[in-house]
Amino acid sequence: MNQSDASGQSQSLFFGPFEFKEAQLLTIPLKTTYDEIRIIGTSDAYLRIGFKASPGKITVPVLFAKVNGVLSNETDYWNQLDELHATVFRHQENLLLSKSEISRDYAKYHSYLISDHFNAKELIERPEWPYHQLATGAQMTLAQAIIQAVNVLKVEVKPSEKVEVVKSQVYSTLLRLPEEFIKLFHQFDYPKGVPKLLWFDQPDVTMSKEDAMQILLLNSIGFDCLIYSPNGMNSIENHLNNFNIDVFWLDQMKDYTLSNKKTKKGLFQKWFGE
Repeated sequence: MNQSDASGQSQSLFFGPFEFKEAQLLTIPLKTTYDEIRIIGTSDAYLRIGFKASPGKITVPVLFAKVNGVLSNETDYWNQLDELHATVFRHQENLLLSKSEISRDYAKYHSYLISDHFNAKELIERPEWPYHQLATGAQMTLAQAIIQAVNVLKVEVKPSEKVEVVKSQVYSTLLRLPEEFIKLFHQFDYPKGVPKLLWFDQPDVTMSKEDAMQILLLNSIGFDCLIYSPNGMNSIENHLNNFNIDVFWLDQMKDYTLSNKKTKKGLFQKWFGE
């Protein structure tokens, strides 16, 4: 239960409950294979290659992968998704910003985002900051991740868009994370557990740029993010500019929607509800 880092310093793997709740949280991507998703995705953080913990800082290796298609053995495919015990990220219609809202937010936030006051300590004191219910350390982690997402854009900036406007859009969108994921972020004791987000591509649901922004942020604060696309169509790829994810292709392409969820042994019903 003890390991040494590159410098030979011993690192104990005995952790007290929520020992790192106030620590700085860093994440590193794990490159993997499709078969390893099941193994790594169900393992605790401290068992993953690259995990580090020291006073005041913890580094969590996380997955970010897209799986296109379905296995010939569909039972094994659905069983894997079931074993991950992931929380499904739903497309949010009310998340989409209109052009007028984007312009309003740009006017409201632009000067702040380029000022010296755009730092984690001052951000969590802002009137628009909605995550006061989190522990202070968790708020700092989230604020630092939002600042990084704004300063280093991973979402695409189209030729018709201005970088400054997109940054304001990112900032505004990341202040509206789904409540269920904020609760997950609060509840997980990261040396032990890693929360999992699952997006399931469907022909009748299109991942928005805002969806992609939030998924990218959740990955940066310690979530395994897994996108399953039975039909193999582009989704998050349409919104990425400066970020790579693992992509795996399986045996066959099929369309699955919520309308046929009951045919899949109740899995859709369990994930999405009625």
